[in-house]
Amino acid sequence: MLVCETGNSPSRLVDRLVSQGLVQRDTDPDDRRYLALSLTAEGKALSKRIVVAEDALHDAIDQLVAGQPVDETITTLHAVANAFSAGQALARRRAAQEG
Repeated sequence: MLVCETGNSPSRLVDRLVSQGLVQRDTDPDDRRYLALSLTAEGKALSKRIVVAEDALHDAIDQLVAGQPVDETITTLHAVANAFSAGQALARRRAAQEG
């Protein structure tokens, strides 16, 4: 899921990724409304580094919540997520949906 934590639109986020050389944007010659996004070689390399970091984060979280009751685990995970701007943006989105 793409979370736009800065308040910008997803298209602006994609524009930034394209300008940074991480994503390639291609249009369909028959239908210009259709866009295909793909990772560049640099984007793929960064993606691999992100996966390694995510795996380490997941391992750390597993150790943090090991043996906790489910309610405490959920509270801990919310606290971890809310420590980051993307987690805060997701919380705002959920709150708006619950209205």
